[in-house]
Amino acid sequence: MARTYYCDYCQRSFTDNAQNRKKHINGVQHKRMMKLHYDSFKDPETILVEESAKKPCRKFHQTGHCEFHPNCRFSHLNEERLNDLHRQIHEKRNQEEAKKKLIKETKRKVDCDELNIDQWLAKRTKVKGENEQTSVTEKNEETETAIVNKIKEKLKANWSLPPSLQAVISLPPSVIPPTLEDVLSSGEVQWG
Repeated sequence: MARTYYCDYCQRSFTDNAQNRKKHINGVQHKRMMKLHYDSFKDPETILVEESAKKPCRKFHQTGHCEFHPNCRFSHLNEERLNDLHRQIHEKRNQEEAKKKLIKETKRKVDCDELNIDQWLAKRTKVKGENEQTSVTEKNEETETAIVNKIKEKLKANWSLPPSLQAVISLPPSVIPPTLEDVLSSGEVQWG
């Protein structure tokens, strides 16, 4: 049984050999169908530029039909199609401008967040340094409430979220800072 070749553009099949395939690919119908296929992917701006360069087709405008329609060298743009193309171009430009604006706003927000993170890190380092200095000089006879207050301060300094993460609703458990109850209820943990 001979192999068959199926042309997606023409939706035809024929016996596959070099001579038949070459004859089909160089055929007028195949070239028309291929042009129609690729013309369907043109953007509205390209279509408008190409059609505006052509003269109007008299037969199409008089009768509303042209026997050369897809391959006619004259323009078949009517007023309705022209307005539709202008509307599509306008919508596309508005979408691109909105996308650029969103990217610019996002970039500006990220820059602000980075500044906030830098400030947060500087504040955290400062508080952490103060806590280390006070822990060296702290007395052994502190009351239980004073110890709880110091633990709260250390928790706030060491395990607080930067401003950019505070707005995030679903943080992974490893990023969520522990609460005072978590620390106090954990007791002593033996490692190793």
